[in-house]
Formats: sequence, C-alpha cells, structure tokens
Amino acid sequence: MIKKILSYAVGALTIFFFIAAVLIMIFGIQAYRNHEPLKVFGYTYSVVPTESMKPEIMPGDFIIAKEVDFETIAIGDDVIYYSKAKDIFIVHRVIAINEDGSLTMKGINNPVQDEEVVTIDNYIGKVIKHGSFLNLGNIVINKRFVIFTIIFLIFAILFITEMVKIVRTMKEKENLRLQTEYQNKLAAEIQKERERITAEIKEEIDKKI
Repeated sequence: MIKKILSYAVGALTIFFFIAAVLIMIFGIQAYRNHEPLKVFGYTYSVVPTESMKPEIMPGDFIIAKEVDFETIAIGDDVIYYSKAKDIFIVHRVIAINEDGSLTMKGINNPVQDEEVVTIDNYIGKVIKHGSFLNLGNIVINKRFVIFTIIFLIFAILFITEMVKIVRTMKEKENLRLQTEYQNKLAAEIQKERERITAEIKEEIDKKI
C-alpha cells in the first residue's frame, strides 16, 4: 500500500515538474527573444553582462531579484530596472531616494550616477542573491537554448515513463477487475448448477418415496 502511494506521489511530482519545466522554457525563450530577464512566480532571473557593479557583482554573475514593494527599497539595495533611454535592463545600486520617491542609481564601478531615475513604472525587482554559481551565468548566456532543450527532454522522458507506468497500472487494475467479475460469475453459475442438480436429485427421491 505504501509503495503504491509513493509511486503515485512520484508520478504526480514528475508531471508537476514537467509542466513547470515546459512553462519555464516557454517563458525563457520568450524573454530571450524580447531581450528581457526571465521572470517566474514573482522572481526575476538574469545574468550581468557588464563590469558596472564590480567588484561585488562580476560580469557573468547570475542574479535573482524579487518583486518587493517599491516603497520598501532602501539606500544600498541593488535593483533591476528598465532603462527607457538605452532600451535595456540595468542592475545598479540605490544611492539616494529623492523627494518624489524616485531612486537615484549608480553602478559601483561607474564614476558617475545614472542619468535616469527609477520609479515604480520602470522598477523590476530587488536583487536578493547573486554569484557565479559554477559559472552558470556564462553558460546560460552562451548555451541558453541548449539548456532549455536538455531540461525539456529530461522532464519529457520522465513524464513519458511515469505515464507508461500509470497506464500499465490502470490496465492491470482493469484486468484484475474483469478477472474477478469472471470468477464471481463462474462461481455463481456453478452454484446455480449445483442447486439445480440437488433439486433434481431431491425430486427423484421424493417420487420414489
């Protein structure tokens, strides 16, 4: 019983992760085509391509940003925002909060602050994690489509395997049900025939008496 429950749980999790992998792949390809960072479930994933945040965030570093409330951003936070002038997404540090609530930004390694300010309109998220993560950033930049394809294929294989197991289990249950029904029907017919023979014998005995 426990083994069956675990089997069903593994199957359900495999299907869930397969669907999640497909969605992430779709979102990733769409973001790649639109030159946007990947955004999933309120978190933004991207790779830093420039040296503007050295030595804290290096080129090729992988970053994870969370879409926290804009009003909670403080001086010293690293923020992803969209630059309308340059038509790119930038990761820089908040160096001042202006009277109108906008944020003044600057790359750690840049000599001057950014010309644009960040408002709630072009704000993307606050960086909560960054690092090389085994050079994952550069791998994602250079082999993004290949990675998505490999992930998709792995989960597709797992999904198909689990579906085959589920179908096989369903067939086994159906066969067992049919076999049980046949055995019950056969037993009923045997019992009926036995009762008929018993009745005939009793009738013959009664006639002789």
